[in-house]
Amino acid sequence: MNMQSFDGRVVMVTGAGKGIGQASAIAFAKPGARLAGVDRLPCLRMSFMAHPTAARITKNRRQLKRIAKAEEIAASAAWLCSDAAAYVTGIVLPVDGGITL
Repeated sequence: MNMQSFDGRVVMVTGAGKGIGQASAIAFAKPGARLAGVDRLPCLRMSFMAHPTAARITKNRRQLKRIAKAEEIAASAAWLCSDAAAYVTGIVLPVDGGITL
């Protein structure tokens, strides 16, 4: 793959917080790509959230006391890829309702 073709472009990397996602993000950044990294917390996996007690505990740990809507996660990812975030690169934006506070 010619990595020079990514110079000045935005690259959305899922799972950018660790492992192969992180390695991919680094590989795209080297030739000048701006990175928009998204990742989900393990506690947001559907199998985990299907358990009523786990869902209640997870919701209560957030400042906003609810689980994010898919549209809210998508809007954050779209912002990261937009010109409004032109100087934001190399981060994984926590869209987690305040659980990391």
